[in-house]
Amino acid sequence: MDLTSFYKEEISQHRAQHKALSYKRNFLTAAKIGTFAGIVYGITLYFASATLTASLITIPMVILFLALTHLDDRVVKKLDLLQALAECCQTEVNYLSGNWSGLKKGNEYNNPEHPYANDLDIFGESSLFQAVNRTVTKQGEQLLSQWLLTPCEDKAEILRRQDATSELTADAGWMHQYRATGVLHDTTLGKKENSVRGQRKKHPLRSHGNASLCLR
Repeated sequence: MDLTSFYKEEISQHRAQHKALSYKRNFLTAAKIGTFAGIVYGITLYFASATLTASLITIPMVILFLALTHLDDRVVKKLDLLQALAECCQTEVNYLSGNWSGLKKGNEYNNPEHPYANDLDIFGESSLFQAVNRTVTKQGEQLLSQWLLTPCEDKAEILRRQDATSELTADAGWMHQYRATGVLHDTTLGKKENSVRGQRKKHPLRSHGNASLCLR
């Protein structure tokens, strides 16, 4: 399967899951409305008669409403993640078809005095930066720009980075999950780093020091 077909298949799966989960969310919304109506009825009955029956109606309804709200929040987060995953895959489909409009150009990192940055199109439209940048934090973006402007000359470090790339390339699905998680969260460095750091810890590649080079 070629890359374009792979990403299109991923998009189809994410959208199908999103559609199925949307039905579940609709059910939860209806259940919350019904439960809230039950709470209102129970409270009204309690003030009208102050009976044990009113309490027996209201208390379980409140507990059920809180449980439904918690479940609904989880479903909404999953829906957002599926949408972000589909959008990340669509970005790759567009890139492979020659449409790079959804990718950052990195113009802010360009140095006119740099000996080769302009000649080799390191930054800007259809640049190397635009082709390879899939970072999810400002820190990662800055590190990538530094690497492009000051190439590593240490053979051991070069091999280590290649190792890291190979490890992560082997798990494209997780990498998209990681990127989508970063895209979803606040762009403030600290908040986003904390969120995606949780994704890193869950992944088996975390046990390999080399992989951490690319997880930004």
